[in-house]
Amino acid sequence: MKKTTPIWEQKNKICLNLGCGVETKAGFINVDKFYTYEQLLSNEGIFKQSIIAKGADYIQADILHLPFKDEYADYVELINCIEHFPMKGIVDYIKEIHRVMKKGAKLII
Repeated sequence: MKKTTPIWEQKNKICLNLGCGVETKAGFINVDKFYTYEQLLSNEGIFKQSIIAKGADYIQADILHLPFKDEYADYVELINCIEHFPMKGIVDYIKEIHRVMKKGAKLII
């Protein structure tokens, strides 16, 4: 059986890790609203738990206002994050995530 290369290891594939918190992933553009990249690197307080993957990109941004063009990403992860969205606004968050996804992109929640 042929082993499939994960999408985040494939060339020219855009993968987003939304609401990453203090853990970034290699092969992804990691996005979090609350922390700057400098804080993640600081190794102080809660940032002692930070995991900065080699080759990981990071952007501080609100998921409700993502700084990406329409149909930008091939793959999106939203791990341990959606439960933090306000219930009244959850549809708006999902619409914004959908906006940046290419047709046929995969969303993991």
